[in-house]
Amino acid sequence: MIRRILRFTGYAVLALTAISCTFDVPKKIQAKGSPTVYAPLGNKSFEVSKYLSTDDIASMFETGADSSSGMKVFKYTDPAEQDVLKFMVYYPVTSYDLDFAKTLESLNLDESLSAPVSNQSFTIPQVGTTLNENVEVNFQSTLITTINSTMPALTLPVVEGVPVDGEIIDVPFSISGYDTVTIGSGSLNLMFSALSSSGFDTASINSVSLMDVSEPATPTLVATSGTGVNLLWGGTISIPLAGAELPSDLSLQFSVTLAGGVLGTTHDVDFSAAFDSNTFISGASGIDINETVSIPQFTVPAITEDFFVNAVIGTGSLTVGTGAFPAGWTGFTKSLDLQIAQTGGLNLDPAPSENSVNLTLDGQSINKNEILVNGSVQILATDASFSGLSQGSPLTVTCTTAFSVDEFTSVSVQGDMFTIDPITQDLPETMLAWVDSIEFNKLGISMAFKHDLPVANTFEIDVTSTALGIISNPQGITAVVGDFETSDASTVEFSRTDFILDVGNDIVAEPGAVSALDVGIEFILNGYSPGDPGNLTLKNLQPGATYHFNAEPTFIADWQSVSISPQDSFSGVFPESTEPGIDLSPISDYLGNDIDFAEIPMYLYIGGFDLANLSFQTVLDVDYTGKLVNSALFDNPLTLAEEMPDFSTNTTGEFSGSIPYTPATIDLASPINARPTDMRISYSLTPGAVTVLKEDLSTSTTLEVAMILVFPFKMVVTNPDGAEISLGEDTEMTEDIFGRTSATAEDEDMDMLLDSLASMNLALNINNSILDGTLELEMSEPISGFSQILSLTSGSQIKTLSIDRADILKIKNTVPFIPDITLRVKSTNNDNSISLDTDGDFTIGVTVSAVTDFDQTFDLQGGI
Repeated sequence: MIRRILRFTGYAVLALTAISCTFDVPKKIQAKGSPTVYAPLGNKSFEVSKYLSTDDIASMFETGADSSSGMKVFKYTDPAEQDVLKFMVYYPVTSYDLDFAKTLESLNLDESLSAPVSNQSFTIPQVGTTLNENVEVNFQSTLITTINSTMPALTLPVVEGVPVDGEIIDVPFSISGYDTVTIGSGSLNLMFSALSSSGFDTASINSVSLMDVSEPATPTLVATSGTGVNLLWGGTISIPLAGAELPSDLSLQFSVTLAGGVLGTTHDVDFSAAFDSNTFISGASGIDINETVSIPQFTVPAITEDFFVNAVIGTGSLTVGTGAFPAGWTGFTKSLDLQIAQTGGLNLDPAPSENSVNLTLDGQSINKNEILVNGSVQILATDASFSGLSQGSPLTVTCTTAFSVDEFTSVSVQGDMFTIDPITQDLPETMLAWVDSIEFNKLGISMAFKHDLPVANTFEIDVTSTALGIISNPQGITAVVGDFETSDASTVEFSRTDFILDVGNDIVAEPGAVSALDVGIEFILNGYSPGDPGNLTLKNLQPGATYHFNAEPTFIADWQSVSISPQDSFSGVFPESTEPGIDLSPISDYLGNDIDFAEIPMYLYIGGFDLANLSFQTVLDVDYTGKLVNSALFDNPLTLAEEMPDFSTNTTGEFSGSIPYTPATIDLASPINARPTDMRISYSLTPGAVTVLKEDLSTSTTLEVAMILVFPFKMVVTNPDGAEISLGEDTEMTEDIFGRTSATAEDEDMDMLLDSLASMNLALNINNSILDGTLELEMSEPISGFSQILSLTSGSQIKTLSIDRADILKIKNTVPFIPDITLRVKSTNNDNSISLDTDGDFTIGVTVSAVTDFDQTFDLQGGI
C-alpha cells in the first residue's frame, strides 16, 4: 500500500513535469527575447480506498479456507482511532451444542425407524376370470359306425340252369341301430363277394331298389341304385340316399340276369350293407351314442404381487356350464369331467357331473402360480331322437367357465412388510467427548400407529432398547374406523422416567456406559410365524381391497441436567491442515520491506450462552514454515464472553464500534510482518467439569468459538534512514520526457530549444492527507550526474523544484534522459510510527516557469 502511494507521488511529479497527456503540446514554438513562460500542467490525485479494500485483505486470508466457513472482512472504524485505516477479519471457528438431549433427538432415529412402515399400503390381488367358448361335438362318425355295426349279414339266392332276365329277387333288410333316420347326404353301399365255383355263364345284378316295408301290405320305394354288378366278379353297389327317410324295416329288391349252369344248382351270394362314411344324418330316432370331447383349457392368471405368498379361500367357486341341447332333442345327456391343477397349490379332481359343475372353493388353498382347468364333455344318447342338423353345422356345446374368489379367510404375505430391523446409531463424537451422563425426566420412543385391516387381525407393538433401558412390553393397536387418511392414530409410549443415560467418558470406562443408541421395533400380529420363511398371515381380506398401515415413531428426550466432564482438550487450526496456509507475502507489495505493522491484535471468544461456572484453559499458537513464532498460554481460566461478536448477518462490508472484551488476546504483528506464505493459527481449549441444568440454557444452548483479527494501518518504519523505495527498476520507460530514445537521430531544433533555456522552476501545490510522516523524493541520473531532492510533509504545501542551466545541459546531453526515482518515507513520531488516514487522499498540481533567451521558430516534429 505504502509502495503504491509513493510510486504514485513520484510518477505524478515526473509526469506533470513532462507536460503529461492532459496537456496538448504544440508542434511549433516561436520565442523571442528573454521572456519567462508560465504553463499550468494540471492536477493528479490518489485515494486510499481505490488501492486498498476489504477484498484485498480477504484475498490473503481466503487461501485454503473453506468457502462455507463464514469468514468475513470489514472496513473497521475504531471509535478510539477514527482517522486510522483499519480492517477486521472475522472467523467463526467452531460451535458445540450443549443441549445433548436435543442432539439425541436429531440422530434421525425417527426417520430410520419410520422409513419401512411410513404410509405403507398394499392391495389384495383379485383372483377370478370367466370364459365362454363353443365346443363342436361331431357325433356323425360315431353314429354311422354304431348303425353300421347293427347291419345284418345278407345273402342273395340264385339258381343255375334257369335263364332269367330282369327277374326280381326280394331280400329282407332290417337295421336295429335306429328306429328312423333322415339322410342329409350319402349312400348305402352293398358289397358283394365273387360267385366262384358256379356253372353260370352270366350272373349279374342290373339294379337294386330299397323298399320301405314298415307297412308290409303296401311297400314303398325309398331309393334305387341305377347301377349293377357282375356277381361272378363281385363288387359294390351304391344306393344314393340324400333326402331319404329310412325306417328300420326295409327290403332290397334285386333285378338280376342269370344264364347257364346246372339246372337246380342253388347258390347263396354273400353281401353286406353299410352307410358310406361320408353319410350325414340330419335326424334320427331310437339311437344310442357315447361321444366324448375335450373342453378348452381354462387359465386363472398368476398373481404378480411380490408380497403375496398364499391364501385360504373363504368364499369362492368354480362354475362350468355346457348349456342345453337343441329343442326337440330327446334321450340326450352330458357328463362333465374336470381337473383343476396349480403347481404347489390348488389341485382338485371332482367326480363327473351332469351338464355343469358348481364347485365350491371355500377352504381351499391357492398360491401365486397360475391355475389350470382342464376337462371333457361326454355326450350320451339312449333311444334318443334328434332333428334339424345341417351339414357343416354340427352340434355345438357352449362352455361357460367362471372362477371367482370373493373373500380370503387368510392371506400369507412376506413377513418383512411388517418388520423393522433394529436401528443402532453411534452417539456423536462431541457428545462422547464432553458428556459424562445426562439425567432425563423422560426418555424413550412414542409410536403413533394406525391400520385398517379387518378386526380379526390383532396388532401389538413392542419397542426395546438396551441403551435406554426399555424392556419388552407389547401394547395392542385397534384398527381405525372410517376413512384411513382422516382417522386418528393410536399412540403408545415406551419410555423411562427419571433415567440417567451414562455416556461414560471417564478415562476408565464405567460399567453400563453406552456409546450408541439401539432401538428395536417389532409389530406383532396374531398370524406371524417368525423364522424361515417368516411369513405373516392376515385374516378376512377382500380381493381387490387396499389396506393401509402407518407408524410414526417420535424420540422423547426430556432432560433435566447434563454432567460435562471432558477428558481431552478441543483443538483446531485455521486454515485446516489439509489446505494451504495463509499467504501473507503480498504485504510486501503494500508496505515494502522497511515498513511493518505496529500491532495486529487477535481476539479469541468463547460464549454463546450464560453459564458462569464453565471455564477453559486456553492455548493459542501461530506458526509458519514449521516454526512456532508466537504462543500464548493464559494462566487464568478463560470464562465465557459476556457478549459474542456476530457478524454473520452484516452485508455492508463495514463495521463501526468497539470490539467486545476478551482476555484471550495475542498480537500477530510479528508473524504477519514476517510475510509468511503458510501461516496457520491454532487453538486448544480444555473445559473444566460442570453440571449444566436445563434452565441454565434457557436462551441458547450453543457454545461458540470465534476469532477476530484487526489490521490497523498504523505502521512502524524500521529503517532509521527511512523506508526507501526505488522506482527506477520498476519502470519500463524507454522514451524520455522530450520524446527521445536511444535510437533517436540528432534533433537540432530540440537541442536549440534546450540551449535556449536558462532555467526552469516547477511550482508544486500539494495536499497530503494520507500519510502523517514525511516523504522525500529523489530524482537522479547517474551518467549525467543529475540529482534533485524534494521533501514533502503531511497537509497542504507549495514546493518549488528549480532546474538551472547546468541541469538543463545534463538533460540535453543524455539521450534518453530517464532518471531513477527514489522515495523515502520517515516518521515524525518518537515511536517511528506512520499511519494511513481512512478517508485520506493525495493531490498535486504543477505549474512550470521557464526563462528563455532566443528569437527563433522551432519545428518540434514529434512534440515534446
